[in-house]
Amino acid sequence: RLKISHEDEYDDVDPITEDFPPPPLELRMPINPKISVKKSKKEERDEKEFRKKFKFEGEIKVLSKMMVDPNANTKKGGGKDLQLARGEILDVIQFTSSEKYLCRNTSGKYGYAPKNLLLEPEWEIYDDVDHPDIYDND
Repeated sequence: RLKISHEDEYDDVDPITEDFPPPPLELRMPINPKISVKKSKKEERDEKEFRKKFKFEGEIKVLSKMMVDPNANTKKGGGKDLQLARGEILDVIQFTSSEKYLCRNTSGKYGYAPKNLLLEPEWEIYDDVDHPDIYDND
């Protein structure tokens, strides 16, 4: 049990006692549980549509994250092509060919993205951080 010395006492605050009640139930629940339920139903619907459209079977795994080139001339998506936004980070689901990757955007939509418009995100560039600097003379 924690002992409080007189110098730790504050006269403007009541001490918390052992019989202090827990927060009300409304504060322990999500603010609007219907939103999270709707989102999961939307995600399920998007995933079902994706599996049907791309004849995808098995677990959906993110193989890599790539960024749409911020300087690219992006085209509107359509059919099986994903609508791209400059600088957007995409989840790569499948390396389908040398020209296109099957990706998921931040909105949960799936489609093909041209490989030539995708870049490795900057946080993956520094792969030598754990290695000693051979040029460090200190």
